[in-house]
Parts: sequence; structure tokens; C-alpha cells
Amino acid sequence: KLSFSSSDGKICHGYLVSPSNVSPPCLVELPGGRHDSFISAQGKRAELYKNIHSFLNEQGYAIFHIDRRGSRGYGEDFMRMRDYGGLEIDDIISGIRALIKTNSVDSTCIGVYGSCSATLPAVIAMDRMPEIRLGILVSGVYDIALQAHYEEIHRPTIKAIFEVLQVSRLEDFPYIDRTPLYHDLNISAPILLYHGRDDEVVPVVHSRAMAHKLKISGCPVEYFETSSFPHELDSSDPTQERGCLFWNTTLDFCRRQGMAPRRREGTL
Repeated sequence: KLSFSSSDGKICHGYLVSPSNVSPPCLVELPGGRHDSFISAQGKRAELYKNIHSFLNEQGYAIFHIDRRGSRGYGEDFMRMRDYGGLEIDDIISGIRALIKTNSVDSTCIGVYGSCSATLPAVIAMDRMPEIRLGILVSGVYDIALQAHYEEIHRPTIKAIFEVLQVSRLEDFPYIDRTPLYHDLNISAPILLYHGRDDEVVPVVHSRAMAHKLKISGCPVEYFETSSFPHELDSSDPTQERGCLFWNTTLDFCRRQGMAPRRREGTL
């Protein structure tokens, strides 16, 4: 566990799960959902994290899971502090900088991995922090207004995005300022976007729009759209067929971008 101070002095927490090799490349994991976190994960979600971390460690990659403000497990006050697209970005950047200072991973090979609601802060963090080598963005929300309107029509009894925003009306949140699709981006690190056409929670149009935005901004982006990747926990579980496909695609992307574990001396 690594505790660190954010820009406003708020203490946040990260958890490093690392393989045995020296200075491994590292994927910074940002939990999606409403208030997901590392320590309070239960049931299927806890098992999912365990499977992902074990798989990546076996491939020579470290995982640094950041619980930014809003994560459950640290008290009600901390959970209510979620600041979507705001101070949570400082939490992410501060966490990565704290990780780099530990010298426990290869500081030149740090990528960010986020899914669902975590993809928006991941994009903003990449725009602000050139030390991030690449991005893996999965089934992501990139347009806050689009998601809000979609949920009002198709998921009126859930409206998860409003729980993330912590408002009852879209007009009460600074969604224009915090939607990366509405602003110029200066991201030079490569990004892999991955989304399922059958996603009924976050429509695939989000990733299609972000892929276009990144391309016209000059960011090297690869877009992978599949017909068998619903918005479910086991979709990214490497012990399942579709999860295995996702992670093999992801690691192939990482290796092609030069972010691969170093070979040990004496190995071929």
C-alpha cells in the first residue's frame, strides 16, 4: 500500500501488485463504476481484480491500483468527495508521481488503464502528464451529457452517471468544462480504445467519437470494436474467453509500443 497527498493535501491510496522482475513496466489501474475501490471489493469484483493482477504479473507487468477520492472503504466523507473530472485528476497524477519516487517500477514504462467512467479522468490525466507512456481505455464514457441523456431514456431507474456526478440535474455539474471531447487535446502517447457494439450500459458511440477526436488531434490511436464485449464484469476477466482476447489484444498493443518487460540476463 502506498498513501500519498494530492494537490489539496487530501490523502489518497494506491496498491502496487508487482511481479518478481526488477523495475517492471506498470499499468496504473483506475477503478470505474460509481465508488469502486481496491480494499472494499467483494464477490465477483474482488475475484476479477485478483484474476487481472495475477495474469498481468505472470506476463511481467506490475499493476498500481489508485483509489482516488470518491472510493468506498475510507469512510463516508471520503466517498462523498468524488470530483469527477476535477480534483480526482490531481489524485491520479499525484499517485503516479508518488509511485515513480519509490523506484519500484520502470518510470519510463508507465501506462494507464481505465474502464467505464474511469476512462474520462484517464484521458484528462494523459493530457496533463507526459510521463504516462500509453493508455488502455475500455468501454468508456467520454461525453458526460451524452451519457446522461442516454441513461434518462434507456436506464431511467438507474441513472448511474448522476451518482458519479453527485447531482440530480446535469445543469448542476460543469460537464462542458470536464468533457474531453469538447476541448483541444495534446496527447502524444498512444491509446488503445476497446468497446463492444453490444454494450447497453455505455453506448459504443462514445469510443467512436473519442477515436475520431484523438485522430484529428494527432494522437496515435488504435480502435478495437467487437461484437462480443458486453458491459459486464467478466468481459475483462482473463480467465474467460472474451477477457482473454481483450488482454491479449492489450498486451500486444503494449509490446508494439515498446512497453514490454525486460528480458532477464541469460534468456533468449
